[in-house]
Amino acid sequence: MIHYMNLADDPFEQIASGNKTIELRLYDEKRQKIKVNDFI
Repeated sequence: MIHYMNLADDPFEQIASGNKTIELRLYDEKRQKIKVNDFI
């Protein structure tokens, strides 16, 4: 299964530049559907 997740521009740029190394997400209903071997 393919899952589409959105990341706001500012956190994405911080991760891409190396200023930020992790992005936390709540384990909400949408993320509970992610299984091993799925694509994000």
